[in-house]
Amino acid sequence: MKLKAFFAGIAIPIFAALPSVMTVSAATGNEPLQTCFSEDGAYMTIFTSTPLQEDASLLIGNTALTAEVKGSGVQVNTLFLIDNSSSMPVKLRDELKSAVTDYVSAMPETERVKIAAFDTKTTVHAAEYSADPEFISYELSKVDFKGKGSLVYDAVMNVIEHEKPDEDAYFRTVLITDGIDSVEGTSFDLLRTAISGSSRNHVDVVQVSSGGKQDVNLAAIGSLGSNTYMMFESGSDFSPLAAGEISMLKAKLTNALTTGELKGVTIKNGAENISLGSVLIPQAELPPDETEPPETTTAAPETTSAETEAETTVSAVSAEAEKSEGRGTLWLIIGAAAAALLLAAGGILLFLRRRPKKKLVCRIAVQITKDVPSDQKGVGPDVWEFDEDGEFRVGRIPEPRAEDGSALPKNHRAICEDASNDDIGSIGRNAFVLRYDRKTETVTVRNAAQGAVFAVDSENGHTELRSGQSTALTKGCRILLGNYTTVTVSQITVS
Repeated sequence: MKLKAFFAGIAIPIFAALPSVMTVSAATGNEPLQTCFSEDGAYMTIFTSTPLQEDASLLIGNTALTAEVKGSGVQVNTLFLIDNSSSMPVKLRDELKSAVTDYVSAMPETERVKIAAFDTKTTVHAAEYSADPEFISYELSKVDFKGKGSLVYDAVMNVIEHEKPDEDAYFRTVLITDGIDSVEGTSFDLLRTAISGSSRNHVDVVQVSSGGKQDVNLAAIGSLGSNTYMMFESGSDFSPLAAGEISMLKAKLTNALTTGELKGVTIKNGAENISLGSVLIPQAELPPDETEPPETTTAAPETTSAETEAETTVSAVSAEAEKSEGRGTLWLIIGAAAAALLLAAGGILLFLRRRPKKKLVCRIAVQITKDVPSDQKGVGPDVWEFDEDGEFRVGRIPEPRAEDGSALPKNHRAICEDASNDDIGSIGRNAFVLRYDRKTETVTVRNAAQGAVFAVDSENGHTELRSGQSTALTKGCRILLGNYTTVTVSQITVS
């Protein structure tokens, strides 16, 4: 039995009888824990607390898909994101660290843990998840609760945007905070959209409190999807956060499904159906399915009496031609002339084919602005250029460098061109790709970020783009990134 569902049903009655009350709320039922897609949109992976049979399959709309099923031994990656600010209750700090240590000592062999801390910035203390209690304890010792502020929502966005979409592991973040977002940054609405819009972004919430008063926003985050919310007070532990046994189902999608639309999804698990409701399937261009061409056998044609007569006639004509030397010479001259003409024509065609074709070049003139006076890096006009058969990647460079390769100050430019695939995995909600659509003769913008949303305002209205979705750009439209970065398209030329 999954411990979350177990504690959701009994935690409040049991702990009500204890001297120290611990409030716990968690999702119940057999709804999937996490649904995610590979970066290229080719695979859909679902994690569930319901045991899956080996022959479980997936139904998307009316399309049945076979799937790879793993009923046990699924990797769980748990990141403890701890508020390192001085506002954290002093009397509960040691208990909090002890609760994390006790959790690590009791977790199953399939689980790994990483420690991260935040105040006005977010610090992930290890590059990889670990199951080594001593190493995790060392990383935990770096949390000193001396920070001067706590950007709670920014911290959650920072860590969930780095989760690897192609790793077959159940990712989750455990947010531990007293619930005071002291500095304006990522809005609560944006964070809630990021978590609810991508089931990969699973966030359990632990509110550390010496007064027992719930933070409404934290409780709301803990109620999204399969998340858990708990109040941590003296005597509390982290047993309600135990992941329990998890199953995984992974299916390969087809081009007919990856259309960027909502589709009904159901897991066929023996006699049981697990409904996921409507799921947004990313828009993706997948390679065509490989199919073997049918084998064909060509039989040798039989010789008919008519063909025999024709061959006899040809032989007779040839013999007659040989009798006339002058007539044969004339045919040779005509044949040589025809061959020369054919060779000349072929040379001309080959020359024309080898001439390089001119490609259309797309140029997008933009104006980048920010609403925050203290952050004006990367603002101003810019021109983005790419070939019709290419694409233009845009995003924030985490480690910017000058043309000579020397390092530039952090966030030297908020928007950059040709962000690599690795960059796009770490630049979050500011990542998008521009392409030229030959069919419609328009330039489109596609959201290339994982679990992020941005909007495009144009004369056609306000369009929100989730990961994988795209829309056409028009002159004068505005791409709204994050809280305060705006890219205004001043000119689009294709020549």
